[in-house]
Amino acid sequence: MKRMLIYQISCFLFYLVISVTSVLGQEFQVNDNTDDNDQIRPRIACDGNINFIVVWQDMRNGNWDIYGQLYDCRGTKRGSNFRVNPATDYGDQCSPSVAVDGNGNFVIVWRDDGRQSIYGQCFYSNGTKRGNSFQISESLVPSYENETAIAMRADGTFVVVWQNSNLRLCCQRYDNGGNKLGSNFLVDEDQPFLDQYYPDIAMDENGNFMVAWGTYIDVYCKKFGYDGVSRGSTIRVTEPVEGYQSDPRIIIDGNGNYVIVWEDARNGRYSDVYGQRISSTGMLIGPNFKVNEIIEDTNQAGAAIAVNRVDNIFIVAWDDYRNGLDDDGDIYCRFFSSDAQPTGHEMRVNQDSGKKCRMGLMLNGLTIIYISHGPIVVSQDKGKTFSPEWMSLLLLKLILPR
Repeated sequence: MKRMLIYQISCFLFYLVISVTSVLGQEFQVNDNTDDNDQIRPRIACDGNINFIVVWQDMRNGNWDIYGQLYDCRGTKRGSNFRVNPATDYGDQCSPSVAVDGNGNFVIVWRDDGRQSIYGQCFYSNGTKRGNSFQISESLVPSYENETAIAMRADGTFVVVWQNSNLRLCCQRYDNGGNKLGSNFLVDEDQPFLDQYYPDIAMDENGNFMVAWGTYIDVYCKKFGYDGVSRGSTIRVTEPVEGYQSDPRIIIDGNGNYVIVWEDARNGRYSDVYGQRISSTGMLIGPNFKVNEIIEDTNQAGAAIAVNRVDNIFIVAWDDYRNGLDDDGDIYCRFFSSDAQPTGHEMRVNQDSGKKCRMGLMLNGLTIIYISHGPIVVSQDKGKTFSPEWMSLLLLKLILPR
């Protein structure tokens, strides 16, 4: 008991010191292999004690596999990298997502190209697998399914969303034992002729959830109750402007209100990051707001968002190319109050050039995860050959400014 108390105090002091000084921590490598194989598409989640897990897509075995790494609240590794998908799987394993419950137990979901379906794996808080991997999508015919996202309540119940082979979004609900609640269901039946991409999902403590997605023309969302029944119609999030809007990310704050951010090219051929607040009842709050300050002809993309559910201040981070060529970007971030007013100027996060933000903001203690490339950086988003790369974390554990 005494040792546990000391550990909790040390975590709190670490959290507090970084908070007061607003110091960005040193970058450190997540993957423990030392060869030149690629690691991409990291995701991150944390429990109520600010212990966290990172998952990613990893090429160390010759094909893409899903790997994970546990950390305590001080950023110290708990054990080594572990393989998520079974070693007997054939074909590439891609597009991981992860969510954690109140006890630190977690679920990882991903796309299995060998079996052409969406799969998941439950884990105990110490990283031990709980049962076997399980198929999430119910298609009887193998088909290309893609782009997973997952949200979980503190009690361990969770919902998974993904894009099916018809470019429609599907959901599946689970209890805290990993058992299906009902069957797969379509997210949006209001607009059957619009292709749907890049789903994300956020859930409140009552099990109600909202799914956001893009069509490359607009961003949409839809709210569901804990029973999986829709609460209203599909909502168009973006304003009627020209240019593409895509790749949304969504969070829910302590009052049950949502914030969605996305990549937006309404101002010309270069993209910015925009956002929108949505009430707990599914009503738009105010107009779209611009996240980044810069107005030069450079791209801002790949947004991620996290919120402090105590005071509902949130932070948005994004890929930013103001300081170099499109393939050699930086990571910038900016804090906002609960009413989407910026609390300060945007700031650069990475310590040197050649970084890519990748879906990596964590609730409570703030951690930004991104890909760290070699001196010639090649973006995996543009259909080009991968350069050797590895993952690193930049810790920013702080109490968000008021």
